[in-house]
Amino acid sequence: MRWQKATVTRITRLSNTVSSFMFRLPEPFAFQAGQHVIVRLTAPDGYRAQRSYSIASAPAGSDTIELAIEKLDDGEVSPFFHDVVEVGDEIDIGGPVGGHFVWNVPDGGPVLLIGAGSGVVPLLSIARNRAELGDRTPMLLLFSARSKADFLFGDEINRLVARNDGFQLLLTLTREA
Repeated sequence: MRWQKATVTRITRLSNTVSSFMFRLPEPFAFQAGQHVIVRLTAPDGYRAQRSYSIASAPAGSDTIELAIEKLDDGEVSPFFHDVVEVGDEIDIGGPVGGHFVWNVPDGGPVLLIGAGSGVVPLLSIARNRAELGDRTPMLLLFSARSKADFLFGDEINRLVARNDGFQLLLTLTREA
């Protein structure tokens, strides 16, 4: 595992419980759409906590990655991000990790992506990658959210659908019509 101190460059509220965190990496790494990183926090007394978070960015070779983190009230790491972290803070990030749920253009399709809530994050990375590469592989995203307000990255996903290039969305809401 290669660890590095990534700098928070932007924080964007996506819903009542989820925020997007952009990180600048001092040593950019190649990753596949669908992979994740490990975030490690170290307390002043040396105690460490770490959690895995899916990468929302497309693997475009940038020196930044985006993580969307859902605040869990009884969580050990996510409340720190939502209540303490500010732009300019440095956070230990290791990775990339995982290879079982990735997709690359040569894999072909059609592709069915199924996710709910913040589980859409790695699927967004896949959809962003497809769009950035100008690929037209048929792809359907089945996204379940509690309400329209919980439709994470909704405007961007709707723009991907509007490209009319074979990317489709089926949105289901569980707490409102």
